[in-house]
Amino acid sequence: MTYSEDAVKELPGYIAEVKPTYPVGFCTYDQAISLVEGNAKDRRTLPQLVFIDRTGRVVAQYKGSSDFLQYDQDREKNVREFVTKLVDARP
Repeated sequence: MTYSEDAVKELPGYIAEVKPTYPVGFCTYDQAISLVEGNAKDRRTLPQLVFIDRTGRVVAQYKGSSDFLQYDQDREKNVREFVTKLVDARP
């Protein structure tokens, strides 16, 4: 999750350039912050990666500076493993 005041204008260009294979959307700053849990200082830290389960519950979140996201060689592996667990979980 990251935030931009110009998301409505920037999103089409981002999608055209990156060609993500997953859904991409945007929300307001207040909506983004409302998804982030934890202490007030951490909640204002963006970007954050927030994992939301099938029921809409936040099950994990990581600041951009966290070890989970820090190292390029581990980042994709960490995210894929976590998403696989979420997808495989039965409600």
